[in-house]
Amino acid sequence: MISLRKYLDAAARKRAESGEAEPPNSLQRFSSALLDSIHQEVLAGDGGDSCRTQLLELRDAIRADWQPAEEAAAETAARRILCDYRASVHSICVPKPASCWAW
Repeated sequence: MISLRKYLDAAARKRAESGEAEPPNSLQRFSSALLDSIHQEVLAGDGGDSCRTQLLELRDAIRADWQPAEEAAAETAARRILCDYRASVHSICVPKPASCWAW
């Protein structure tokens, strides 16, 4: 099996040494587009400003040359952002049980 990874890695190192920006690959473009869609369609409405900001920061940080630990951290961040948003929406939309109001 022929692998292009060593050639791609060598090209990335060469661009980094020359100061050139890494061109986005298809997975990077897809990830950015997916985060944009989540930003526009899922996190729409009131109360999601912080989550939208965090999601855009994550989108802007995506790079084609991430190491596995960076990918895992980004995945964790995306899950946390969506979980925080769900919790904020849930607290707005679902009334607290009567036991929460008992003094």
